Amino acid sequence: MVSIQQIEVGYPGKGGVQPVLSGINLQAEKNELVAMVGRNGAGKTTLMKAMVGLHTPLSGSIFLDGTDLVHLGRIELSKIISYLSTDLIHSPSMTVYDLVALGRYPYTRWLGLLEPADKEWIDKAMEYTHVSSFARKSLNDLSDGERQRAMIARALAQDTPLMIMDEPAAFLDVVNRYEIMMMLRKMCREEGKTVIISTHDLSMALHEADKVWLINQGGAVQGAPEDLVLQGMFRNLFQGSRVSVDDQSGAIQLQHPIMGNVSLEGEGMETEWTRKALDRYGFRINDDQPLFRVIVKVDEKGHYWKFQKNDEELMFRNIYELTLLIRNKFH
Repeated sequence: MVSIQQIEVGYPGKGGVQPVLSGINLQAEKNELVAMVGRNGAGKTTLMKAMVGLHTPLSGSIFLDGTDLVHLGRIELSKIISYLSTDLIHSPSMTVYDLVALGRYPYTRWLGLLEPADKEWIDKAMEYTHVSSFARKSLNDLSDGERQRAMIARALAQDTPLMIMDEPAAFLDVVNRYEIMMMLRKMCREEGKTVIISTHDLSMALHEADKVWLINQGGAVQGAPEDLVLQGMFRNLFQGSRVSVDDQSGAIQLQHPIMGNVSLEGEGMETEWTRKALDRYGFRINDDQPLFRVIVKVDEKGHYWKFQKNDEELMFRNIYELTLLIRNKFH
């Protein structure tokens, strides 16, 4: 179990070290995927670096299974914590295998020679992260998704109970982001790891993490994503901005200027997506003095959308054509 107790962290500035987080108390269990979220400058990376020994906390303790990490040396830390930063490795001569092998160096002797057990861990980590097929490729020849898998394989080869990753899905496309998250969840369950990641993808954190550490205004709260939504914690995160979290779905929304009420009739998925499109342009579904009426129907050709305003009635075969008309009329 990870236990952060009364931690204060900061970074050098004018007049000395400037505290960025104070009195932080957080926990993470074994087999748990924790997502650390917060706005830029909240202190997520600073806290992570304190956990892996790259920054010395101003005060407080960080325990892993009862051992205070603050007082451990680099070699000791590297055997219980693996760290994946946002820094990219550029080395034309380094292969994927070479990168993954770096994870074993805390265990090698001063000559740095890999023992059979080390090679077994390297092979296991590459197989687990699906990088074995390009183990001999140069790092510079990898796609973003392949490179990130290789970096995670290096961290897994290190065989530590705690894995800390700063934005592991950054710069990846949607498919690769979710595949990386699925792989991290699998590592927690099958390999008994505690994995703590920072992310700006709040939607992914809400839907994939076991626990969220929400860093905001110099402090932190924690809990299941659903608990934090129900407690209104994410509303606090976006206070003062035009961004909000839908308390029903957990979806991130922009607060568009309200254009007025509209009436919407119909059933099924087509009607729900029509509602989303109207919401994007600032129209609220309400039959009280609506500006216009939209009816979603189906005929032998499929779904169609009927727009009605006073004596005007128009029919469209897709939502784009409907919204194009609305934009031209009301924006």
